[in-house]
Amino acid sequence: GCTTASVEKKQLSAYESTIINVSFNPAVHGDDTDLGQLTRTIYVDTDNPDFGQVTASITANVVKP
Repeated sequence: GCTTASVEKKQLSAYESTIINVSFNPAVHGDDTDLGQLTRTIYVDTDNPDFGQVTASITANVVKP
């Protein structure tokens, strides 16, 4: 869809971190469905029993050029 994510390192040791690159392209649909105030959520699955899935959200105000 219009929001994609890629991670620089998929396997992490305890207390290790990585960068998640997120791209949002509202023009991918070719219509006006992604106009206005939008929020997209990225889901990250983990093997941590306390945090099996964590989320991050991005918000954008998309206007027609």
